[in-house]
Amino acid sequence: MKSLSTLWLTGLILISTSLLYGCDQDQKTAQLPQQNQSQTQEVNDKDVTANVKQALGDHTEFKHLNITVVTTKGDVLLTGEVDNEDQLETITMLVHTIDGVHTVHNHLLTR
Repeated sequence: MKSLSTLWLTGLILISTSLLYGCDQDQKTAQLPQQNQSQTQEVNDKDVTANVKQALGDHTEFKHLNITVVTTKGDVLLTGEVDNEDQLETITMLVHTIDGVHTVHNHLLTR
């Protein structure tokens, strides 16, 4: 009888500990999306567009290009013409490095 009580008590302690540990993990996990959400909201669409235009203007190879940049919720749409495929790929990679850019929709055409 004593061993049955000890076994029951040990089981109860293990279950309680598991539940407490699991609840603690849920709270930590629930906090992560809020932190990520506040980080992505720090840069607004106007700033992203301005930063993309600035980055393109900083490269002498791209200054003469007429590229339109539109940003919606971190998704950047590029339209216009470039001289060659290398420019197209380089611009896409460059825009991906800018803070606040989630996705690049490259609709640039080569001349």
